[in-house]
Amino acid sequence: VTVEGVHFLSANGAAHIKTGLSRGGYVTNVVFRDLTFADGAALQDGILVDAFYHATNPSCPSSWRPAAPTRMANFSFLRIEGSRTTCMNSPFHFKGVKDAPITGVRVDGVHLPTSSRGLQSQWLCQNVSGSVVDGSVTPWPPCKELSVVAAWP
Repeated sequence: VTVEGVHFLSANGAAHIKTGLSRGGYVTNVVFRDLTFADGAALQDGILVDAFYHATNPSCPSSWRPAAPTRMANFSFLRIEGSRTTCMNSPFHFKGVKDAPITGVRVDGVHLPTSSRGLQSQWLCQNVSGSVVDGSVTPWPPCKELSVVAAWP
């Protein structure tokens, strides 16, 4: 799935990928590239990848439980310009499950505002791995769970 070349006048966030413990399956190979926002747009979150969405799967009986947590992998966030917006929560939110962490995150050229809540950490990271191109994102620095690289091959 690729979301590319979109200019938002208003949005909840730059890029959201959500699943929950009652879902199962997989969410993989998603690219968000060349996104821009109108000056002054109000975002609730910047980039949000979260495995703890609380809504149950409406297509399954309430007693159904997946055999394994949802696999979440290979998400790219490239050239997203939102520095002239406001952000209520964390600009970067990656929250995976311990038994099924988020893997293969790539971030390059993403500029978002700091949280308007004055959060101590502008990056919320839990059970995630991937990389960020050195000096290419704001706010800086990224969370320790993501490695900093000079560039991608």
